Amino acid sequence: MKKSPRFEGKLSHEVGDEVLVEVARRLEQVARREDTVARLGGDEFVVLYDHVMPDDGDRIADRIVHALARPFGEGAVAFRLSASVGVVVTSDPHADSSALLRSADFAMYQAKQHGRNRFEVFGV
Repeated sequence: MKKSPRFEGKLSHEVGDEVLVEVARRLEQVARREDTVARLGGDEFVVLYDHVMPDDGDRIADRIVHALARPFGEGAVAFRLSASVGVVVTSDPHADSSALLRSADFAMYQAKQHGRNRFEVFGV
């Protein structure tokens, strides 16, 4: 089996860092130019979509789950990640950002409880 030169011989922290960079890259690919992708810490990211319809939450979350389900690396070092995605949809332009993040976090934990590569959408 051919090993990926990108991951071969690297320490696990270095590989972890590269995976986080690739996760960010994939999230940027499913976001639009006017949206925001940010890493909160550890392996948690947030994607802020502005001006979407309330019914778009499922479609957006599904795109994120599928983007992260593609294999990372190649050959003998290829692996897959699972994503638990929490989505909050609001039509309130003045919604409290801390409350929205807490709701998204709760939705993410609900998704984790129901299995892997899932999402939960909450409306507030």
